[in-house]
Amino acid sequence: MRKFDVLTIGLILLLAGGGIYGILQLLGIETQQPGTWIGGLSILLLLGWTATYLNRFLTGKMSIHQQGEMYKTEQFKQQLEAMTPEELAEFQAELGIDSIAETIEDKGQ
Repeated sequence: MRKFDVLTIGLILLLAGGGIYGILQLLGIETQQPGTWIGGLSILLLLGWTATYLNRFLTGKMSIHQQGEMYKTEQFKQQLEAMTPEELAEFQAELGIDSIAETIEDKGQ
């Protein structure tokens, strides 16, 4: 998620909170109660968002982790492409596999 997206979501939530506050006041709810309800709802939303963020962080499913893995895979493929057939055969023998391409495809599935 980009900074722009985060700021946009924050602005939307801020405006939505103000809108709900206004609606609750129009419905005749006392002045303090809409603020209490909006505050409680905001805390619940913040805790929910924090929980999803921690889950992505702990499971390694954040954008930066995924980009790092894609970068490592691409670098490895480029190194393999730069190898001569003899170097590639020697590397495959060291790893004890028949084909690097099949191994990479199996890992991707």
